[in-house]
Amino acid sequence: VNNFIQMMDTIQSHSIIIAATNHQHLLDKAVWRRFDDIVYFDLPNYQRRILLFEKYLRVLKHSSDIPLQQLSRRTKNYSAADIAQVCKEALRKCIIEGLEEVTKDHIMQAMAKQKQRKNAIPDE
Repeated sequence: VNNFIQMMDTIQSHSIIIAATNHQHLLDKAVWRRFDDIVYFDLPNYQRRILLFEKYLRVLKHSSDIPLQQLSRRTKNYSAADIAQVCKEALRKCIIEGLEEVTKDHIMQAMAKQKQRKNAIPDE
């Protein structure tokens, strides 16, 4: 952090610096003072989660029994990256099994795996 602050203070450029973090609570207040603007991105809402599932499942054919509304409700505290990871895991499992269609079971198994990942990571 000290290195970063020193670098920010001594930079002599007409550049724009853009930074991102998932752990804003871990950053020192001195870091925050060096930025003119701060933009927050909330977790996706119910409708956006449906759109994310549609987007990431579009890659392969998927069965019509995948309840996007139910998936959206079950992923309330998921980020867009979490949903992407769930879909990628389901797609990977489908491909490994040699199937042409992602099923509800693939998604549910991937969600269980993602839940384990999220539980293994301490709260922010």
